[in-house]
Amino acid sequence: MNKFYGTANFDLGGANYLVQICLNLEEDTLELRWSVSDPKELFELQLQNGVSRSRAKLTDIQIELPTGSLRKDSYDDFFVSSFSVGGFSDYDSLLTRAFDVRGRDDGITRAIIQPKNSRLEFDFIPQVKRATQYELFYSGIRTDVGPPKQLRLGSVDAVVAGDKKGLSVRAESSLLQEEELFRLAWGVTQGGPATLRSILDGDRIILNLAAHRGTGAGRLFQKPDDGPLLLQGLLDWFHSLSADDSTLWTRATFFYLHGVGGTTPLEIRAINLLTFIEMIDRSDTLNKTAVANLLGLETDGADLVCRVRNRLIHRGQSIGSAVLRAYEELLGHKESLTITTFLIDRNDQHRTGVHFFFRLASLINRLWISKAGFTREWNDYSEYLP
Repeated sequence: MNKFYGTANFDLGGANYLVQICLNLEEDTLELRWSVSDPKELFELQLQNGVSRSRAKLTDIQIELPTGSLRKDSYDDFFVSSFSVGGFSDYDSLLTRAFDVRGRDDGITRAIIQPKNSRLEFDFIPQVKRATQYELFYSGIRTDVGPPKQLRLGSVDAVVAGDKKGLSVRAESSLLQEEELFRLAWGVTQGGPATLRSILDGDRIILNLAAHRGTGAGRLFQKPDDGPLLLQGLLDWFHSLSADDSTLWTRATFFYLHGVGGTTPLEIRAINLLTFIEMIDRSDTLNKTAVANLLGLETDGADLVCRVRNRLIHRGQSIGSAVLRAYEELLGHKESLTITTFLIDRNDQHRTGVHFFFRLASLINRLWISKAGFTREWNDYSEYLP
């Protein structure tokens, strides 16, 4: 179930309506429905709609969940993205409207509310008070955790459990301060961006209505039982960083995650990976010596990476073309090249580009494995290499 219903008062430019409100987690919107009593009111409402969307406001919001109620006294940080009014017929009545007998929404007005801020906070009144009132819930990528596992998030002990529907992190104290680092570490572990969908923090619930729709390139670990071990290693490493280093790696990791797990063309994903490298290298632009040391590459291979980056960004070339032209450029400066990491196939530009992307991602994954102190089998993306 991804739709939850309740009531609210809807102020549309001074006209106030008691409305049915639907929290639609499939479309990440709020939907309003209410009855208009006569055609004259309908006409006036249409006139108001043209001038009053910017002054719309919701009050006394109450949405029922199977486990309790969401409540919010007032809310106006949204815009009305669509607005429609059902027609009238001679057979229209209160009961035919209430039960939509004719399937035409006669006399029913609809409005779609789009929050300006994707995070929407409610007071939460549970039906049954539980001991654990702190939880994070994630979706967006495949989850491989298995039965509940104990993890340490900085100074907070937590229980993590998940399946293909999502991942739950529960604790006996607030997890808000740990949320971002956990989301990043979990994304790295699973090979793509994770979406925080909801937070339970004591007597409030915070919903995120901006879900990531992409997929991952494959989890970083090989055996399911090793996932929590890798995740704990990454969490411990993130928490060991200084404040400045933590800020840098946090921002850089977003680029990495949208590189390995984005839905954009391969060129954009490769640029994200290269931006990640450039950020953690702390240089103004990629340098072959620094790239070689960082990724454990031969110097010519690192030089190729830098030249591919320049061609992708400054010349807008496809990834396959950028690799082959960068290779020819290198040959113009040296009699022989030592490039063992990347495939160069002059007869197949597509194969060359795909191979370059996944080898680059694999080199970065090796860096993550090292940071986490993980010594078990990990995913080098060999299954994707043409």
